[in-house]
This record gives sequence, C-alpha cells and structure tokens, in this order.
Amino acid sequence: AKQFSAIEQTKLIDIEEDATADQTGAEIRDAVVALGDTERKIVITEPQTAEFKVIGVHRNAAGNLEYDYDDVPEA
Repeated sequence: AKQFSAIEQTKLIDIEEDATADQTGAEIRDAVVALGDTERKIVITEPQTAEFKVIGVHRNAAGNLEYDYDDVPEA
C-alpha cells in the first residue's frame, strides 16, 4: 500500500469527512479543472470532430513521453 507523503497528509487535514457527498458533479469537475496540470496529474483534452481522444500518457524506458489515443475519432 502506498504511504502518503507529508505534503499529501497536509492537504488532507482540512478536508471534512464525506466532503464530496454534498458536491454536484459539476462542482467537482470545476474544482479539478481549476488545478494546474502538475497538481491534477491528469490530462484534460477536448478533441474536435475527427480528432482522437488521448486516453493515457506515460514515460517509456528512455524517459520520453508517449501518448495512447482512442482508436475511434470523435463524431
């Protein structure tokens, strides 16, 4: 099991129990989108018609970023 770092523990201190129970999906989405890329650790994409969704980002053995795309373009 992963151990929380001191920084992660500090972030958790002020979170009320069941904090998301009273939040709507839109409120949670807005809070996630408001985070910077390095804080949220997810990629948000908005593919246009005929573009492919990015479904994964990882580093290969050489340390270079690689992207996995959905194999069906947006309609």
